[in-house]
Amino acid sequence: MERQIAEVVKANLFCTDRLAALSREHQVGAFIFISTEKAFHPTSTMALTKRLGESCMQSMQRDTATKFITVRLGNVLDSSGSVVSIFRQQIASGGPVTVTHPEATCYFLSLTEAVEVILQNATQGNGGEIFVVNRRAPVKILDIAKQLIRMNGLEPEVDIATQFIGLRPGDTLHDEPYQKQPILEKTRHPRIFRLAMEPNTSHAAIRKDLKDIEKDLDQFEPNQLKQFLQKLLLKYTPRPLLK
Repeated sequence: MERQIAEVVKANLFCTDRLAALSREHQVGAFIFISTEKAFHPTSTMALTKRLGESCMQSMQRDTATKFITVRLGNVLDSSGSVVSIFRQQIASGGPVTVTHPEATCYFLSLTEAVEVILQNATQGNGGEIFVVNRRAPVKILDIAKQLIRMNGLEPEVDIATQFIGLRPGDTLHDEPYQKQPILEKTRHPRIFRLAMEPNTSHAAIRKDLKDIEKDLDQFEPNQLKQFLQKLLLKYTPRPLLK
């Protein structure tokens, strides 16, 4: 996605905004926006556009019967494009299994946990919230690769080689613990917290900013688009913790 920034903007911003607008127009009961925990401190275009998508959701909450709810999910094991599915393909083709860094770690949710979190938030959200999950301990990506190799009856570095390819643009060595997010409120679910943040810009203002680049989106250089997105992000600030 770092090589196709315009496509990421189209998917995570323009398409999200249009689907949300249609939902509001037709008075859909709830609109669940799946974001990423990497939106807390975005280092990639994916995370940056997701953070801006969150702001679109919150700004649309005003004067509508539709509940716009954001759920920040981490890495979901065995989802499409996850490291597990990539490793399985690499093992099936005889390797090597590629890992970015020997010390790289991630927090993971199972598919079952991810579905449970989404359903819980859909029922307890009133609209405008961003929900985050209390995750389990981080796991080394290298350990996952080795475990999958052994589960296929093979031995790491004997039958299947491991190759370290280095961090890609936007990658981080470790995910940030959810506890570092500064404004968390408890919910009735012990593992789900509400992140008390809201935009200080109206939805009309956000749409105007997006319209400024939509016409010539494919003409922008990647770095130009990144700079534009970062300027948009500066418009949004956290609100004080509710007492």
